[in-house]
Amino acid sequence: MTREEATRRNTMPNELKPCPFCGGEVRLDVAYSYFRDVVIYCDGCDMVFTLDDCIATKEQIAEAWNRRAGEEDKEK
Repeated sequence: MTREEATRRNTMPNELKPCPFCGGEVRLDVAYSYFRDVVIYCDGCDMVFTLDDCIATKEQIAEAWNRRAGEEDKEK
């Protein structure tokens, strides 16, 4: 399996909000690095997001990404 195929398999574009910095589309990616293995990556501004938790699941990372400051106040 190529890296591109692995990235496509781990992408959840319909479930992730756009980048709050540039408005670009983001993707959940498996980053083969020393520190983290699951990240959210923005192709627009090269922003990388993950949780400071080595055992966080893809769902937990996506949930944290989709949380936006001030949105809870708007919903009430």
